[in-house]
Amino acid sequence: MLTVSRSNQELVRRYQRWLDDLEYSDSIQQKYSKSASEFCNSLGRRTVQQTTDWDIRDFLASQFRKNHKQCTVYNQLSALRNFYDFLSLGGVTTAMPLWTVRMRAPHRDPPVVASPLAIRQLIAAAKTSRELAAIEVLYATGCRVSELVRIKVEDIDFDCRKIRIDGKFGRSRYVVFGAHAARAMKIHLAGRTAGYLFRPEHPQKGSVYKCTHTNVWIGEISVYTRTSPPVRKRIVMRLGSRSEMSFGEAWSKFKNRTRRLDTTYPLTPRPVTTDLIRRMLYQVALRAGKRRIPPKEFRHCCATHMLDGGADIREIQDLLGHKCLNATQLYTHVGRKRLLQIFDHCHPRGNDRYASTAPKHL
Repeated sequence: MLTVSRSNQELVRRYQRWLDDLEYSDSIQQKYSKSASEFCNSLGRRTVQQTTDWDIRDFLASQFRKNHKQCTVYNQLSALRNFYDFLSLGGVTTAMPLWTVRMRAPHRDPPVVASPLAIRQLIAAAKTSRELAAIEVLYATGCRVSELVRIKVEDIDFDCRKIRIDGKFGRSRYVVFGAHAARAMKIHLAGRTAGYLFRPEHPQKGSVYKCTHTNVWIGEISVYTRTSPPVRKRIVMRLGSRSEMSFGEAWSKFKNRTRRLDTTYPLTPRPVTTDLIRRMLYQVALRAGKRRIPPKEFRHCCATHMLDGGADIREIQDLLGHKCLNATQLYTHVGRKRLLQIFDHCHPRGNDRYASTAPKHL
């Protein structure tokens, strides 16, 4: 028979499987299941059926005492509401203690947006075709990084300049792109017509290290068979004594020996990870002498710069895939440049239009 704590954690595991069946994103699954697990641990020897609204409040207060931000605790409350919806649907409990728990919504600051000049500098700092294509597509389409890595070549229409995007909760939409993004993607694809737009690359250089027991340089590299799945074979070679050659000489000898070996890992039908895209953008920003720009900021830049350029907010909503217009209206607090221009042009008192004719003394 399961103990109370194990029974609660078993509910958490089933809750995580339920989130996966409903196709929640990986980040939401991780955050929601973590919040549910921490809450169950705070209950001690009590089951989730015995939970009261004061248990919820005590848990949220303990999160504040851990110096968590208000938005983090607010998201944990949302996760617990979702967790109790799962328990109610499964018939585990009929009580809903979260109905009486309320929390003030956190203040959302306007997103940080880089200037168009900074974006051009990032594009100029890109060295590889993959870096250039990732920046151009993120900035042109405003898609999320999780949507970017799932783009397939079959979903790209270069004639109509649009891409079919699989968004949140299974919602699909079409985004458009310009000539610069099209050129970058074609260079990156190099004639490829199928598969994911960004595939994992596995360039192997091997490694050279010293053996402390024998005082010699050792070279190591792997080769793979062309079977399915590929089989890895490890190759270790003795390069020479450390007293007779330096590390550079040992590395040069190792490269000459492995020059004719096929060390490329066979390509697999899976996309790159979002972390790889994020690290790649950080490296480009470092070369450009800029601060770290996360992938989400390119989405903010796309919306804000289009708003400043005269785009309608409804069009931006469709481009970003927002279900509610309130999420898109956040960018109106950032794109104030066009608002000031319209005010100066249209309002009678805009831009000191009548300053020259106004009397000096009233």
